[in-house]
Amino acid sequence: MDLNYEKKLLDLLGYTLSGPDKNKEYKILDKEAVVGYIKYQKIQSRNKRKGEPAIYGLITNINSNQIVFNNIRKIYDNGFQMYTDKDIDFYELDIKRDNDIDRVELNLGESFNINIWSKKFGYSKLSIDCNGIHLFYSSKTDNYNIQEIVNYHLTNETLSHYEYQITYCDKHLKLTGDKGVTTREISGYQIDLNKLKIFEKTYINDKLRTKWETCVDGTIEEMVLKHEMGIDAFNHYRYLLGKILPFKYDIIDEVIHPELIDEYNLKLFIPITENKEKIYS
Repeated sequence: MDLNYEKKLLDLLGYTLSGPDKNKEYKILDKEAVVGYIKYQKIQSRNKRKGEPAIYGLITNINSNQIVFNNIRKIYDNGFQMYTDKDIDFYELDIKRDNDIDRVELNLGESFNINIWSKKFGYSKLSIDCNGIHLFYSSKTDNYNIQEIVNYHLTNETLSHYEYQITYCDKHLKLTGDKGVTTREISGYQIDLNKLKIFEKTYINDKLRTKWETCVDGTIEEMVLKHEMGIDAFNHYRYLLGKILPFKYDIIDEVIHPELIDEYNLKLFIPITENKEKIYS
């Protein structure tokens, strides 16, 4: 039985499978503790009146001290092959955190995408695909509430662009408020093979206060490296993902293979380390 969909998540969590038993049930283990099961069973009875066959599927249930994951993956048989109705890369799970639950939507395919709703860490989203990197997340320091946005897309044509935006306010205020909130934004666009158009804007309480633009010689890669804050924001979010997700491994290293990094021109943000090359060689 094909369990690749289920095993992809279990591997990230460091869980293993035992079975199946005579009832076609697998036990999900966290070390030696049973934290869930995967079972093949009838999902829908046959409907003779409508001429609809019975539908079978895999039911996955995990309830550990880390996560809750409940999933039904229907398995169809058209007489030639078995197939499923489930997006083989998409997962929805709840992460237990103190007395709260964080909601996570995760796509582990070549179009990597993650959305997180967390009381402690706020809302965040990250996508990495052929359109580049798109990141939005919130964080806190001792004195400030902070929200950062990074957009990066590098092509071989004059369509490359980079954007970094930071919004901040005193820790006692809300980022969505109309007092004490400052936003600074810098963006660059490749308008020729070696020429950039750069914009800088400052908003205070959602009102534009300063605006500056210029054309300079250079490339988007050079701008990203010189500006640094976009790369710093991305690396900090990777650190936060390690805090938010109960995964055994760095999810970016596990999902974004070296060939995708090359194909999507992401080396500035996701360097291909020697260890990473060994993992996928």
